[in-house]
Amino acid sequence: MTVLCAHLPAVYTMIPKPHWSLGGNPNIQYTETQPEESVPGAGVDDSTPAALPEMPLGIVIARIVIVSGMSFAAAISIFFLVGGIWEIAGAAAGVTVLFLFLMFAVEKAAEQ
Repeated sequence: MTVLCAHLPAVYTMIPKPHWSLGGNPNIQYTETQPEESVPGAGVDDSTPAALPEMPLGIVIARIVIVSGMSFAAAISIFFLVGGIWEIAGAAAGVTVLFLFLMFAVEKAAEQ
């Protein structure tokens, strides 16, 4: 059985092993081979990768602030919800939804 992973530099092949010399499972020995040797035609395309579009710094900072604010507001909401203080938990949940809408607005602006 051969296990292929595109993000790993090598392919690991499981070969039955008759004794316990390496420890672990006595029936499996792991050997490492290069992908070019084990899978014909699975080479990496050497063409130039497509350039990623540059994102304005304001959009990047807005994304960071929105995700941080939304997670902080959601954590406060859960904290006060467990504590039984429903008013503060509801307000924090509302702020979480506000940050969610802001995230959609920033993503829409980033597309343009």
